[in-house]
Amino acid sequence: MRVQRMDAELARRAQEQKTLQVATGANWGSHERFVQSGFGFVVVAGEDTLAAAISTFAIGSGEAEIDITTATDFRRQGMATLMGCAFVAHCLKHDLTPSWTANYGNSGSTATARRLDFVDRFALPCFTIDATEESP
Repeated sequence: MRVQRMDAELARRAQEQKTLQVATGANWGSHERFVQSGFGFVVVAGEDTLAAAISTFAIGSGEAEIDITTATDFRRQGMATLMGCAFVAHCLKHDLTPSWTANYGNSGSTATARRLDFVDRFALPCFTIDATEESP
């Protein structure tokens, strides 16, 4: 396995792969614009399998918001922590503050953020729509 910086093709694959779906081109207008204005990394397993991805969800006010995911078959192997290290190092090199938002109840995301020394800054309510419930 290897960590590789995203180019436009890897950004496209990471967004389109059903087990990853990081918001590269979707948030940036195109995968080329993502590569120009944002950044990210993937873990490539074997010859060409994308096992995990981390990318900038957004950049603003000197902060880079993280979008991170690991394919189900590759979870709990330290890939998110490894990618998080690459992301944080890139941020620090470019005078950006990495920002991690974990949805309420996502204990895996919270644990990874804490392993990388992120600290709680504030809590926000998280609202979701449960598609299994019928509307009144």
